[in-house]
Amino acid sequence: MIDHKLNELIKKIASSNLSETDKKPLIASCQDIKSTIHTMNQNQLENIKQTHQKLSELEKFEINHPHITSCIDILARTLSRLGV
Repeated sequence: MIDHKLNELIKKIASSNLSETDKKPLIASCQDIKSTIHTMNQNQLENIKQTHQKLSELEKFEINHPHITSCIDILARTLSRLGV
């Protein structure tokens, strides 16, 4: 969606009555924004994959060590009730 809108903006700038010296920096800025958004999207996908992997590891830990998990849960709830 954003990529499409930026492409439309670039086309409008290119077909406008602005001088070439004014068009070039505007188009370059739009292209920089597009590449930044693309990089951000790639980073978000990587973060989502890492988060899913970490949650899977945590679930395995909980299954393999139920007593430790229970103790940590009790400790965390106790500290929470004490306002810590």
